[in-house]
Amino acid sequence: MSRSRLRTALLPLTASLVFAGCAAAGGSTPPGSSPADSTPAGSAASGASASPQTDRSASPSPAATPTGPSAVLDQGPLVLTPVTMVQNDRPNKNLVKPKCAQPGITIGPTAMSPAGTPKNTAWPADRLVKPGTNHAAIAQGYAYPAKQVFAWMNHKAPQPKKKIAFLTFDDGPNGVTTPQIMRILRDEKVPATFFVVARQIGEFNATLVQQQIAEGHSIAIHSYGHHYRYLYPGGAGSPENVSCDIDWAVAAVQSAVGKQFATTAYRYPGGHQSWKRMGPTDAMLAKRGMSYIDWNSMDGDADSSVPHSTTQDMIANVQRTARGYGADKDNVLVVLMHDYHPNPLTTNALPAIIKDLRKRGYSFGVIS
Repeated sequence: MSRSRLRTALLPLTASLVFAGCAAAGGSTPPGSSPADSTPAGSAASGASASPQTDRSASPSPAATPTGPSAVLDQGPLVLTPVTMVQNDRPNKNLVKPKCAQPGITIGPTAMSPAGTPKNTAWPADRLVKPGTNHAAIAQGYAYPAKQVFAWMNHKAPQPKKKIAFLTFDDGPNGVTTPQIMRILRDEKVPATFFVVARQIGEFNATLVQQQIAEGHSIAIHSYGHHYRYLYPGGAGSPENVSCDIDWAVAAVQSAVGKQFATTAYRYPGGHQSWKRMGPTDAMLAKRGMSYIDWNSMDGDADSSVPHSTTQDMIANVQRTARGYGADKDNVLVVLMHDYHPNPLTTNALPAIIKDLRKRGYSFGVIS
């Protein structure tokens, strides 16, 4: 798979900040993302227009609200040698192809490790995808609709009373980095939202996505093929192409976890602010009951212009970019990271990033 490229964007009301885009080889890389009491997942999300690009009331349900997966599972994929690269040209046998033509793709071979590929597991019912959502029943207490998260990030709703961090990972899954990150999250008992490039699921990563659901994470859409020129011809959003791409992405996830999967969370490849004339495409998302989620903090794993030679650098990037977006004054933090291969920057720093967020009073949620 292609690792993200770099972009520089000007953040409103602040000095210039460097933003990392989730780009893939083959597409042009424009400059350009968003910031935001708590309603857990369950209500539908409507599309809305968010704020600048860089991936940007109520309280959780009365039931107990854990801060992460409640159980440590032993069936998890282990990391990870030897690494081989496989071409994802073998769709899952359960894939029901949408009516529109297959979208353009720029995703190449995916990193796999035979030792890291999870086995098919007969998960209990509460660890299967909850019908109409993108997570298992065990995640219901800390899952929040994309519409609510979007409203928080963009100050269209009062901030929740508690501080909530959403760890988000773009550009997976693959059979090497994704299991590494899942192992860390399991050890820390913290959930995350995986914004998948669904073309990469295929028959190779289907059980990996099933396990993400079973371990208390959520699966959101980051496109089917991450193809800039297809999604944004001439640099402008194409409602028809983005909609078709989402159809294929959802079908690919459903082929792995079941037709009961649905999500209201979408992250534009490259981030919303990177592209022109996005109004019609945003309206299409809203009609589908979806909201786009950018980010208001990032660890800089796709940005070579910021320091990241040490774990402390990565922690500082999360804090610095949150200040740049003004998110340090809010209670909602959406942190952009990546699970492309290889990504030792994030896999090495993630435990310390989680520790720092906990120290600063954050609990953890997933985006539904």
